[in-house]
Amino acid sequence: MFQSLCSWITKKTGHHITKDNFDRIALVLNELSKENGISEEEYAYKVINETIESQYFIDKYMTTESYFMRYKPNMELVARQFLPNLIKKGIKPHILSIPCARGEEPYSMAMLLIDAGIALNKVDISAVDISKYCIQTAQKGEFTSYSFRRLPKSYIQKYFRKTSRNIYTISSDIRSSVKFIQMNVLTDAQTYFSPGINVLFCHNLFIYFNRTAIDKTLKLFEYLMDDNGWLFVDSSEGAHVEKRFKRSIINDSIFVYRKYNSGDLKKSFYDTNTYIGPHIMVSKPKETSHLSKKTQKKPIKSFFHKKTVSRQINNFDQEIYEANTAYEAKNFSTAINIFESIIKKNSSNEPFARLGLAKIHADCENDLEALENAEYALKLDQQAMNGKKLSGHDKEDLYALIALILQKKGIIQKAQYYFSQLKQLNSNHPALIMEEK
Repeated sequence: MFQSLCSWITKKTGHHITKDNFDRIALVLNELSKENGISEEEYAYKVINETIESQYFIDKYMTTESYFMRYKPNMELVARQFLPNLIKKGIKPHILSIPCARGEEPYSMAMLLIDAGIALNKVDISAVDISKYCIQTAQKGEFTSYSFRRLPKSYIQKYFRKTSRNIYTISSDIRSSVKFIQMNVLTDAQTYFSPGINVLFCHNLFIYFNRTAIDKTLKLFEYLMDDNGWLFVDSSEGAHVEKRFKRSIINDSIFVYRKYNSGDLKKSFYDTNTYIGPHIMVSKPKETSHLSKKTQKKPIKSFFHKKTVSRQINNFDQEIYEANTAYEAKNFSTAINIFESIIKKNSSNEPFARLGLAKIHADCENDLEALENAEYALKLDQQAMNGKKLSGHDKEDLYALIALILQKKGIIQKAQYYFSQLKQLNSNHPALIMEEK
């Protein structure tokens, strides 16, 4: 019956079921069967035959986590260099975010439009997710500080209001600027959208899809996108997209995908010298280019330090490097197996393996496992008299992770201790702005 459930999930959602998400399915099945007081086999049967609310199972399995400004360089490029020309031509651009999780991406886009001096009523923003829970949460516009781990304090102060302990509500202007739709892109998209979408953000969808679902979705995107529209995907998904869309590189670092029948990417399509801004700047001096080299770098997938993997390539042994490479590629099962193998050997690399496991569990919102591994990594590092020691950046990652999880769980006093340790290492660390005083 479990295999039948996996087949049903693939048919229903397009998700490619592998050993990396077997455990997730088993966990959800176990939880919901207990919740309903029936066996796992009976619950699976009811889901497959839809004699029980199957959407609830999908929500539990599919609910994803993101954070604000996750793909900021991509969105800034759109806001400052692509949309202004469309608006000048009298076009009202349509932006689509899919999947949108709890709304962090489309809301980030709205904030950056305001930064660029573009009124929100000049642009249509739509956001889609298969999870009913995610859409309902996004529509409420309520977030915890964990979603702010890459959001500058100025944005929190400007666009959010603290409504209860660790709950922040986004401003009504931003919330009303996004139209949220709960739907399955494989079956419902053409019902909701017409051709002419100018910008399509599709980060971290294809990594979950099987080949059939990817092909079907890309064919749909071809139909829905404007001939000169821009498509953005995560760097790990580019190989899938290039079979149907051509890739262009803008500002030497940002990949944009467009239809093969679109024209050459000339300055008529995007403007690198002028942009609409709060003071309508024209012909910006080269030395103050809006997208600095630092800003153009691809953002990482969590609040952890940006140079983790490159540092490990230079200094760590092969096993640690391979595990972290798998982690960055989101091959969590492979990464976990390697990290756990290192731990069983009782080698001097165990603190780094514990750090890796903590990051994976934090990404998957397994807070207790993340906390346990993070605390143990610090303990082992303190006990290590000789040999390899955690770097300052590693400790920053661990202190930030522990502090944020403890605060999330309401263990404020202990969280404050780890915030103070983090502050001693790096007084400008982004996690510090989330500390509850």
